[in-house]
Amino acid sequence: MTLTLTANEPAARLGWWNITGGIVLPLLCAAAQVVLLREDILGPWLVWGYAVFGIAAVLASARSALSPSARSFVCGANFGCAAGWLVTAFDHYVFSYYFVWPFAIVTILPFSCAAAQVNAQRGRLLWAQIGGLRLNRLVALGALAALLPPAAAQVAETRWVEANMAHFWSGDTPAAAANAVRAFNRYPLRFGRFATDVCEQVVIDRSDVWSDDEELVRQLEIMLGPDFWHCEPRDPHG
Repeated sequence: MTLTLTANEPAARLGWWNITGGIVLPLLCAAAQVVLLREDILGPWLVWGYAVFGIAAVLASARSALSPSARSFVCGANFGCAAGWLVTAFDHYVFSYYFVWPFAIVTILPFSCAAAQVNAQRGRLLWAQIGGLRLNRLVALGALAALLPPAAAQVAETRWVEANMAHFWSGDTPAAAANAVRAFNRYPLRFGRFATDVCEQVVIDRSDVWSDDEELVRQLEIMLGPDFWHCEPRDPHG
């Protein structure tokens, strides 16, 4: 008996756990990330990226009309999404402690692990169909295509955030701090996630900077409101 895939190889149907863990929970995870962004500076690209790619990989794994090469690619995509979900769970477990750790632990962490299990299971099913442990370049290509884009987007955003925040606690001029706050105000994925950091690092720690700069004051009012000097900093252990 051979496990080599043919064009007519039937696809494994999606069971209730595949649908729940591979589709429903990733959608809930993506929605939870929107709530997290109101307080958490941690970026959303991992959660949203692997939710989109992971659901697509699960659905594609159930298609019976896939060619052998396409099924190899989908196999790798499922493995890549499984790895991405584990990275997402680890990232939130380590860093969300400083922001909204109870909510992240209850939602992001278990939902990500469940999605990773489903994607890994679908990948193993396809892996057996395409020839057991035979090395397949399309599997590797599919894994990289699913794993890298969300991770690269997250790294790019994190570096951008760090570069802007460097102007807050450095000795830069008020104009540099104003430019940094303006950049955050114009960012489509702000969701209020930078407000507490700006409050702590600019309004409270560097009152000497904003008090004499009209543009910085205007940008602080856009982000924190007209009474921004009454803002409350984040308590990491609250």
